[in-house]
Amino acid sequence: HPTPWARAGLAALESRGLPVAVVSNSDGTVEQSLRRHGLAQAGAGDGLEVAAVVDSAVVGVAKPDPGIFAPALEALGVAAERCLYVGDTVTYDVVGARAAGLQPVHLAPTGCQSDDHAHAPDLPAAVPAPGP
Repeated sequence: HPTPWARAGLAALESRGLPVAVVSNSDGTVEQSLRRHGLAQAGAGDGLEVAAVVDSAVVGVAKPDPGIFAPALEALGVAAERCLYVGDTVTYDVVGARAAGLQPVHLAPTGCQSDDHAHAPDLPAAVPAPGP
């Protein structure tokens, strides 16, 4: 189920013109679910048009294995070190993103005990401010 701030976060990404891909440990239905809720999809649709939706069950590799990020990076056409990866777990998302060379942002609405990575309470807060 979508979080209350999912639409606002995706709208913030869209308003900034930032390229987006979704990488998820899932059961092969993540793109269908995102589309059904009108949040996002690869290609045209009711939600944010993303470069790729990478589902672990579809690609055969799951976070924290850094290989799951390769299809998303290829679709984005951006070097890993120039990408933020926002995820809600340290074990899978922060560790996996770091292993793939991405900059992790831990989506931690209730806080986090670790200070070795960036945190955001929700997706809108994770969207970087425009640069100069």
